[in-house]
Amino acid sequence: MPKGAIEIQNDYGIVGFGGACSPKGDKSYRNIFTIYALDVPKLDLKSDTNAPVTGFMINVHTIAKASLIAYYRR
Repeated sequence: MPKGAIEIQNDYGIVGFGGACSPKGDKSYRNIFTIYALDVPKLDLKSDTNAPVTGFMINVHTIAKASLIAYYRR
């Protein structure tokens, strides 16, 4: 990660990427990865900022975005 970058808590309740792997035997599922172009070089967030506030700040500063949909199955 670049110097000064932070990660917030994810859906697993931990900080960091939790992976994209379904349990054995599950049907395939999709993950949507979205990258945002912002009108500021950095958001003023702390590592304990919650996801709703982070999402709000991203949406306020978004000038463009693109998504990639990936399908996974074990």
